[in-house]
Amino acid sequence: MHSAPPGSNLGGNKLDCTVFDEELPRKKNDGTFPRNLERLSVAELEEYILELEGEISRARQDITKKKASQDAASSLFK
Repeated sequence: MHSAPPGSNLGGNKLDCTVFDEELPRKKNDGTFPRNLERLSVAELEEYILELEGEISRARQDITKKKASQDAASSLFK
């Protein structure tokens, strides 16, 4: 009689641990935002503001796209 290799599910006694992306905890940002502002110079603070404004713009564009998709989908079901 052959036994199943360790770690396999052939023995039938292990649970299926399939995980979908939406079930995983969301990864926090890479530490770029927010920053410790105390040690930044005026020029670095201005650069940081530009980066934040760029992120805000990106987020607004994504919101616009998602709203358009939602509107298109909801118009199909009217």
